[in-house]
Amino acid sequence: MPIQVSSASLSPADLINKPLDVVQLLVDEAPADQITPNSDWGVPAFFQQKLAGTHIPLLNNSISADGSKILPTVGPQPQTLVRFRCMVQETLNSEFFIGCVKCPNGQGQMKTISGKYSESLELSPEDAKFVDHRDASQAASRLVLNCVVIPGESAWLKESLGMSIAPAEGEAKQDATQSARPKKRAHDDQDDTEEDYIMEEEAKTEKQARTEDSGMGASGHSDQPSSAAATVAVPHASNKLLETPSKVQCLVKVYTEDESLFRVGQTYEFLGVFCMPPPETGGSNSGISIEEDGHELMHWPASRVMRVHAIAHRPVSVNDCVCPSAQLQQQEFLQVAAAVQRDLSSTRSSLVHYLASVCGGDAVCAELLLANLLSSVHSRQHGKAVGKFALNICLPPSEDPAAQQLHRSFARALSSVYEMLLPRVQSFKLDVPGLNASKLYPVKDYDFNCLLPARLQMGEGTAVVIDEVDMSSGNLDDTGCRNLRAISRITSEQLLEYDFKFHTMDFPVDHPVLLISRGASIVPSDARYSLTAANLCSVPLPSDELAHKWRVYLSVARQISVDISDDAAAMVSSSFVALRQQNPKTNENQLHLRLTLAKLLSASHMESNLSQSAWELSLSVAAKLSQPGAEPAIQVA
Repeated sequence: MPIQVSSASLSPADLINKPLDVVQLLVDEAPADQITPNSDWGVPAFFQQKLAGTHIPLLNNSISADGSKILPTVGPQPQTLVRFRCMVQETLNSEFFIGCVKCPNGQGQMKTISGKYSESLELSPEDAKFVDHRDASQAASRLVLNCVVIPGESAWLKESLGMSIAPAEGEAKQDATQSARPKKRAHDDQDDTEEDYIMEEEAKTEKQARTEDSGMGASGHSDQPSSAAATVAVPHASNKLLETPSKVQCLVKVYTEDESLFRVGQTYEFLGVFCMPPPETGGSNSGISIEEDGHELMHWPASRVMRVHAIAHRPVSVNDCVCPSAQLQQQEFLQVAAAVQRDLSSTRSSLVHYLASVCGGDAVCAELLLANLLSSVHSRQHGKAVGKFALNICLPPSEDPAAQQLHRSFARALSSVYEMLLPRVQSFKLDVPGLNASKLYPVKDYDFNCLLPARLQMGEGTAVVIDEVDMSSGNLDDTGCRNLRAISRITSEQLLEYDFKFHTMDFPVDHPVLLISRGASIVPSDARYSLTAANLCSVPLPSDELAHKWRVYLSVARQISVDISDDAAAMVSSSFVALRQQNPKTNENQLHLRLTLAKLLSASHMESNLSQSAWELSLSVAAKLSQPGAEPAIQVA
């Protein structure tokens, strides 16, 4: 039943359970001169104000931990308010819809019915007479984003957000469809860390675009062929996903004309109305399959992909929920940084000691791992990514089965350490069969006009751990060569190549890369370190309190910008001249490596200026590195 009160008396529960009624109420209360399809009617600001401090259901909890399927037992009801943390996998064409319709209210006056934040415009037969699809004054447009759950989020981060962290072993092998089931919403909503939903200022002041002609029926499909195709085509991609773990996709519809607000590979949290088109009956496009565990899982047809109509959004950085952003929340960041600074010595030394223990007591390896954990792309100069530090830990080659098993255990342990310390980590097992199996890079499918999910498409700041200890001789086919080239370009250039069949396009990325291999990796790296410690053994995980302390420290140090003063520049220049005199083969890349390492070590000490001690430490550590690989160890097609 529609809400029959004023907006001032509404409770947060009203906004969560009946958001569309609330929107209509705000339209009814809006001044007549503001009733246009492109106005926001004060909806974003009203929802943000009313919901401050309120726990809102998280749509992510309806999706399996690996993002490959909809869970059959939990989920929000359609037409309710949800939060959705996601990565933009693809930006689609805008679609048109009926923004609002003005019709008589039966009392000699005109009323306005909103068509925003829903798939269809529900009208009575009498009101429907006033809809004119050719009337531009009724139409608007909205952006459509194809989104997936943020890949690689660590279990501890999900737990801190109240997200489901149940293991998803075996789920990846099931048919992953663009599906959802209209189950009753679980009432034990998670206690999530409350975030302020910040609608971009540009979107507030601009006239906003709307998409998909809502029409009058329940289908919610646009009457315009081009926009209808954009809406329907994306869900079809679920039947064309790779055999590797695919992702449940969700169409997020954003009411703004500014397409520059959203980029492929960026991560956001949306506050919006959850929608699911009505089920289709009969035919080959509908049905129910029964899981092995007895749970029902709906396999929806192409038009049954989840939708979220965004009321507000905010960007989600890799440091989100761990540390405030140094750019967006400067005051809060400075307060956290000051707290970390007070206990810096013990925090850093305990972390380095722990990393050294994992590496068999090798302190140099621990310093290199710390630098790798802190690395990120700060800028790009002359086509080169500045700040990246791809590290290759080289284990001694051995034919001894016991040694090989030890190396596998070490690689798993180091990957677990990264997952324990960092918010986002993607681990790859690199061998010839795996490289040949399926495409790891994004590919455009023109049959369904969509971008297929790919494991290498990750959110900004996601660390990549590549386990190469089981790599053996073999032949790479075309897929394998292209996969190896895609991985190599991430480590060497921080670029991910998208395959659009008739052409390719490079997208800049920011992924710290750690390579673990027996001997030198076939993937290029910035630094190679030979780990010869024989006493590699398992190390117990730290306490939750200490692990949290390390995470905050890493998040703060990662955001510190290290400058080079004139004195530091002179010191670096004179050192480089001395290095050239000792070894004439010393080149620009080696200087760049030492400078990058020195800045990372300075950041690890939370120094905003390059110090002499950090520079000397970088020279000492760099002297123990193997020759860094500027090119892949094998040629790729």
